[in-house]
Amino acid sequence: KIKAENIINSTFIKDDENYKGEFIKSYFKQQMPMPSYLVVFSCCEVEAYKLSERSNLYCVSNYIEQVKEHFIKEDIEKVIKEAENMIGMKFQFPEFNILILPYYNYFGMENPFLVYISKNSYKSKMLLYHELIHFWVGNLVTCKNWDCFWINEGITTYLETKLNYRLNKDEYDLVEIIESEKERVMYFVAGLNEGNHIKKLSLVTDFKHLDPGKFWSDLPYLKGCMLMRLIEDLIGEENLFFIIMNLVQDYKFKNIDSEELKCFFNSNIKELLDIKRIKSTKSYEEIISTISWDDWFHDETYYV
Repeated sequence: KIKAENIINSTFIKDDENYKGEFIKSYFKQQMPMPSYLVVFSCCEVEAYKLSERSNLYCVSNYIEQVKEHFIKEDIEKVIKEAENMIGMKFQFPEFNILILPYYNYFGMENPFLVYISKNSYKSKMLLYHELIHFWVGNLVTCKNWDCFWINEGITTYLETKLNYRLNKDEYDLVEIIESEKERVMYFVAGLNEGNHIKKLSLVTDFKHLDPGKFWSDLPYLKGCMLMRLIEDLIGEENLFFIIMNLVQDYKFKNIDSEELKCFFNSNIKELLDIKRIKSTKSYEEIISTISWDDWFHDETYYV
């Protein structure tokens, strides 16, 4: 028997202890809409530590102290506030809670209410920033299907690097980061199996009748991030942040596909040009032509 009160979940309602003899039936209510792929169960004995008024750390007892010290130094509340200032929108969820898992197949996962981070990865600042940014891009506005997975990961990767710069300017080297990302893409390209019928280098991939989990890669993260950087070069960082803020506000607790996102960005770019907020010698048509959305979406060689 494990009572639901011992499970970390902010939406617990009640236990039915008389359910089929030795079993307990627990009731939960999900208070906020959330992506269906982030429904998870964690069964482990943990200790808790309050990091801030809206953030808690959960970890198994034999290494809670070392993990706790790391996150105290990180100052989670400062990180959340900087992300809010950057995106231009308050954190929308009740809490940003972190569970450090001793055994986990992934580096981290942005589950609402309880982010998963592997014990082997908890010291990574970039991973922490990445999972936090997902609470806006991924958990608030979500890709409509796996064909446009890049929306979740590419925009998040772009904003993760920006948050890193704001918090760690003295340690930050943008050129080095971009070159590292290009190397990761080239390494991925070199490892492709010839003749595979999946267009692995296109941002938009048709997964009909296929298991997307078998074709996971860094590409949606990196190529999506590079697309955001191209748009930044054309319209400026501040304007791109403004469009992303509008996107999250307009599609809050909704999903979006690549074509819808393209139309949304194009419309916002035109409006910003019309009011002369975008300082550019290029016309709207020239900017959209330079972005070349369809090449990024479907061309397998358009990745650097």
